[in-house]
Amino acid sequence: MKGKRNTKPASQYFRKWPRRRARTLSLSETSLARLREVAGNCRKLMQRSGTKRVKGVCVLLTGNNPDARGAAAEVVATELALDLYRVDLAAVVSKYIGETEKNLRHLFEAAQQAGGVLFFDEADALFGKRT
Repeated sequence: MKGKRNTKPASQYFRKWPRRRARTLSLSETSLARLREVAGNCRKLMQRSGTKRVKGVCVLLTGNNPDARGAAAEVVATELALDLYRVDLAAVVSKYIGETEKNLRHLFEAAQQAGGVLFFDEADALFGKRT
């Protein structure tokens, strides 16, 4: 007998974060400058492609402070004038074979329609070893 599988709608895999100004976030000037550079590079890619979206850009944010990682993601999204969505990895990861991949596909399809920046906080839950 199979157990109950995750049947959440794709939009429930992430939630929209409220937008704040960069100056209200507790990041160093060096960090803000680097994040604005990342956003500037994304803007150049959008201009070249003639769209308001950039496909396949990945930024790895590291550090001991989860609030700072979230603030960094906020800066990039704000600089790009896009909404920021925090991914709920607990809703994505499944113990059933193939379900995590299916959930990720639904997540990315919903995110593409929403048109924003995805923030995978604590991504080691997704990328770590499963038993």
